[in-house]
Amino acid sequence: MRVRRPYLVAEDVGDQKQVKKKKKKHQLVREGQLEEIRHILSTPYGRRFLWRVLIQCGMNKTLSGQTELGMAIMSGKRDMGLWLLGEINEADKNGYIKLIQEDLRDE
Repeated sequence: MRVRRPYLVAEDVGDQKQVKKKKKKHQLVREGQLEEIRHILSTPYGRRFLWRVLIQCGMNKTLSGQTELGMAIMSGKRDMGLWLLGEINEADKNGYIKLIQEDLRDE
């Protein structure tokens, strides 16, 4: 799997053709990323994995009551969880609800 890295590339933002081409390429890359998440969400194994990651990110925990260092660490984990939650919601508007429902059913 190739990881795309943002590099500074000189481009002519006044050239509408070049801007359109770049925008189209970005849209295709983004759609591919969302399709990857939809594929993960399409299996029970994938949904359980995503749920475990969100739990490990401390999405349902408060940051208070920690030392400064503990709060910083928890904040970083929570930021990643919020990013993942945003990705899930963008890929499938009911994705997070499915994760919650399956977790409640498994209890």
